[in-house]
Amino acid sequence: MAMRRVVPVCAALLSVALWVGMAMRSSDFPAAAPPQQLRDLRQAKPDPAPTATPDANGVPTASRDAPVPVNEAGRVVLLDEAPLLNDPGYRTAEFARVRATMPLDYPGLIDALGVTTGEAEELFDLLTTVQLQKRSVNVPVILGQAPDVAALQVMIDARQEIQRQRNASLTAMLGPAGFERFTRYEQEERPARSQVSSLGRTLATAGDPLEGTQLRPLVTAFAALQKLEREETQHAASRMPPEESPAEVSALTAPRLTIADLERRAASNQRLLEAAAPHLSPTQFAAFAAELDRSLAQARAVVRVQGESARP
Repeated sequence: MAMRRVVPVCAALLSVALWVGMAMRSSDFPAAAPPQQLRDLRQAKPDPAPTATPDANGVPTASRDAPVPVNEAGRVVLLDEAPLLNDPGYRTAEFARVRATMPLDYPGLIDALGVTTGEAEELFDLLTTVQLQKRSVNVPVILGQAPDVAALQVMIDARQEIQRQRNASLTAMLGPAGFERFTRYEQEERPARSQVSSLGRTLATAGDPLEGTQLRPLVTAFAALQKLEREETQHAASRMPPEESPAEVSALTAPRLTIADLERRAASNQRLLEAAAPHLSPTQFAAFAAELDRSLAQARAVVRVQGESARP
């Protein structure tokens, strides 16, 4: 039982740390819920941490009861939109913004599922609602400090319940076979398709767009690479010593994760270039390499600022 509790918390800690280290790379591996923009470092008063309470529909949302500590400089990076998303005006506007991006966030989904236009509209509405629900349940991150493990576990539990309800709604909407196709698309095809779409935009901006014949080979290559990296991440989480408590895990790993992530990023970038090279022209390859170098440099800057903010 201890091991089962530690691994999800470790995975969430890794997710929080990787968000900071990879904030500038959201176009590479878009998530179902795109990461919130990194807010400017600012003076902040202690802010309450989220706990899970059901809303009118029985879905856990973030309430704000416990204070969140700040570092000596009083500077905080908040990855928590609960106060804004609880405002009806903001939520309505954000729903419209996210909903408009759904066809881009889920490229090829309509063809993969074989749904009608009307069914696709209903599906995108559901996915938008779920995305906002998940963003309403988050953990404030203090630069230079490990996340609060208890609050992190609350977030994990709440998001798992949101995901359970989402899957039930998708099954009712698409049927068991359709839900199986959606799951396969979401886990295996969507990340690669999204990355190829992002690469296409980068190359189009550089004046050397992808051709139609390049798309499928790139999707296949990126999907294989992402599968390998997912397996490596899961393997790393499973190797966490079971005798360590979540609190000990947080204290031991959180300060090092973003630095280690830079090394993983550099290695991942090299893998991406190797996977893409057979399917790109020399000029396209050079533009892709330059974009990866730029995003890695920005990630290094984020980590450097994080380290400086932790100093007394």
